[in-house]
Amino acid sequence: MDIQENAQQHELTFWNQCTKTYVEETKQFFYATRMKLEFLDYPLSSIDFHGASVLDIGSGPTSLLLKSHGYSKAVALDPLMDKFPDWVSQRYLSVGISPLTQRAEDLDTTMRCDEVLIYNVLQHTKDPEMIIHKALRVGKTVRIFEWIDVPSDDLHPQVLTENDLNSWLGKPGMVEAVHEPYMFDANCYYSVVSK
Repeated sequence: MDIQENAQQHELTFWNQCTKTYVEETKQFFYATRMKLEFLDYPLSSIDFHGASVLDIGSGPTSLLLKSHGYSKAVALDPLMDKFPDWVSQRYLSVGISPLTQRAEDLDTTMRCDEVLIYNVLQHTKDPEMIIHKALRVGKTVRIFEWIDVPSDDLHPQVLTENDLNSWLGKPGMVEAVHEPYMFDANCYYSVVSK
């Protein structure tokens, strides 16, 4: 079993039946604000994509797309999508989001979309640099939030750094020290790159 396969097995164990997701979904609102996603405040907090097509790379079972509206087309890409309980894909389909079982490294660069979301996923992958390069080819705008300088483990085989992410994205991002409940006590990196 290679490093990524091992990480994916740990990821499946982490998600279990995909029902205990409150903490992960709470974190997503923190990520979304750093990625400059626009929220509708009333009646429910929801991200407004204003008719854009959106790809969520590494969506897991609880994509930010599920807290969104106004997308013209939406794809939730995750290599474990077909391993989650069946109701996860049905939930995506019921709101017009296409679930796609695929590694981000295998993303078809002929695909085009307005927005690509990458958040809290690159630590879990085999080749984060390749993923960013492909995302930049596919999307008009790439929004990213990642934890940096966090030691690797079985679930997170990659150690991401500010220098690497700046280099891969072709521009400097923001770094912030985070000391919030339910999150890493670590630095995060975020950026929005538009063509």
